[in-house]
Amino acid sequence: MVLGTAASLLSAGRAWAQANSHSAQPTAGPDTLPAMPIPATASLGKGRQRALVLGGGGEYFIAWLLGFARGLHNAGVSYATADVIIGTSAGAIVGSAIAAGHVGLLREDIDFFGLFPKLLADLIPAHPSNSSQVRARDLAEAAHDASIATIQAIGRGAMAAHNPSVRNLELMIDILSLGRAWPSDRFHATTTDCYTGERLVLSQSSNVPISHAVCASVSLPGVFGPTWIGDRLCMDGAMCSTSTHCDLVAGAGAPWWLRLQTKLCASPTFQTIFSRSTAMSKPRERRHS
Repeated sequence: MVLGTAASLLSAGRAWAQANSHSAQPTAGPDTLPAMPIPATASLGKGRQRALVLGGGGEYFIAWLLGFARGLHNAGVSYATADVIIGTSAGAIVGSAIAAGHVGLLREDIDFFGLFPKLLADLIPAHPSNSSQVRARDLAEAAHDASIATIQAIGRGAMAAHNPSVRNLELMIDILSLGRAWPSDRFHATTTDCYTGERLVLSQSSNVPISHAVCASVSLPGVFGPTWIGDRLCMDGAMCSTSTHCDLVAGAGAPWWLRLQTKLCASPTFQTIFSRSTAMSKPRERRHS
């Protein structure tokens, strides 16, 4: 299964790269999607018993989350018990797999690419950064606050960055998620409008493929994307005043939130929007070592 997935991923990625231009984008969704204020005025956690919130942290956090899920399962606790799942960036990739019941398959794929990293590199080549990519990353790392003006400045850098096509990234998510259909209405992916700085929360009702929503959530400035969602050009959901979006599940009976955080930013007050994290908040009711 994993070998077939990797082979399909590689061949399709090559074909798509040849068929599409450098700046090609996935098919856009609805013309208008409403923004979700921060804090949220209507909680997605209301009436839900268990909420799971997964933050960003790159490919390392994907691997960590999958290992943590396995440890929880061995201890008799499962991510699958969550009634509502919020995923941001790397957390959106894992969250979509949890909602689909494909965590084990995602772990197998990640393990496979760990053994054969050249296959993954062929799909998403790591070329030397150009000046526009460096500028976009520098804007995020040098930010000192999480104001709308600051987020909009980062968004301008993201829009002006000459990044690799997001087609291949979306294809990878298609394969890892085993399809484009939303597996459940309990999963939500966050992303940020580059121009307005507003938060978008994408779900089954947003009428976009799940891989497209996740692609928008992982469109890190100066690395991938940005990605069109309807008439909004969107970047990584962690480019926001909250990197985990825990406010979306306020009122849930037993919320869990997992986030990584590092000092990539010049100011610790802005670590929340450009982070590959190292700290984790633990479940409120149960704790497992």
